[in-house]
Amino acid sequence: ALRVATDMVVYLKRPGGQSQFSTHLLGERTARPGIRDVVQWIHENLHERPTVAGLAKRAMMSERHFTRVFQQEVGLSTLEFIETCRFERATRLLGNPSLPLKTVAARACFSDEAQMRRVFQKKLGISPTLYRERFATTGVHASGVADPRRTVAMFEVVDR
Repeated sequence: ALRVATDMVVYLKRPGGQSQFSTHLLGERTARPGIRDVVQWIHENLHERPTVAGLAKRAMMSERHFTRVFQQEVGLSTLEFIETCRFERATRLLGNPSLPLKTVAARACFSDEAQMRRVFQKKLGISPTLYRERFATTGVHASGVADPRRTVAMFEVVDR
């Protein structure tokens, strides 16, 4: 059921060409409450710089066991998961064309613009600026007049 929900909800929320993937749903796939709690905590505390030791303690597991179980249950290492959460937040924030890239990087909890740019290159092969141009449509034609035929991409920013 969760797999079907993932396919339906994420597909409908993301414009074409974007990865059909959501870290919010990854934590729900596990039956392990400790891992679910850690996933939720990471989403709510992206500004923190968590350590494996701290996350393992939160999940009430040894570091080694936590690392193995997290990878097995979520499909990503903790570092990859945190990076992906920040990336997803940045993609939502880039939907607001008035936000400077420096602000997007800060609100997405990257250490700086350069780190955000590296993550975008790694995940999509394009810069955040190009991502914004491709996916954050405004519905305004190049002439400056609104074009009703264009679809306005809706971006939802949820900061917890």
